[in-house]
Amino acid sequence: MLVGCGGSHPKNSAAGPTTTSRTATTSRRSAAAKYCRSDPHQGVHDAYRLKVIDPCATFVGTVIEAAELDRNDGDVTFWVAPDHGYESMLNGKNRAKGGLHIEIVPMDQPDCEPGQPIKGYSVNNLGVCSGANVHPPPRGAHVRVIGPHVYDSWVGWNEIHPAWKIEILAAKGRA
Repeated sequence: MLVGCGGSHPKNSAAGPTTTSRTATTSRRSAAAKYCRSDPHQGVHDAYRLKVIDPCATFVGTVIEAAELDRNDGDVTFWVAPDHGYESMLNGKNRAKGGLHIEIVPMDQPDCEPGQPIKGYSVNNLGVCSGANVHPPPRGAHVRVIGPHVYDSWVGWNEIHPAWKIEILAAKGRA
């Protein structure tokens, strides 16, 4: 399912989005727009498994699980607990895990050479290095993540996959 700028987010399941504030969604989208790409599946293996909820979303929260490399596809994955106002991006399985699953694909990681094809993993067609240099944040970091908000039918949870931009924010409660 493809949802545009209208501001729909999943509530209790990927199949049942609910409408949220158009103003909040519009401001989140405008802040993310310069990082958005026309193809939300670029660099993702077996992209058919990902159902796009929002092709360019922003998610803010605290990293609750350290980043880990998947040696099969090269994705770096971690979990982020939502800040107030971002809970609607989780489904039931996400809530059971404590947050949103985030994935940085090899084409956006800092150790690839811009313009060169991604190689060395058991899956093929991972695209070419974008030069985005998306670094995984440490556990406990307060972050803003920008990328496609998707439902992964293989695992049953929602994700930002791929993460096109990750910013470490000032600690909550500080100026």
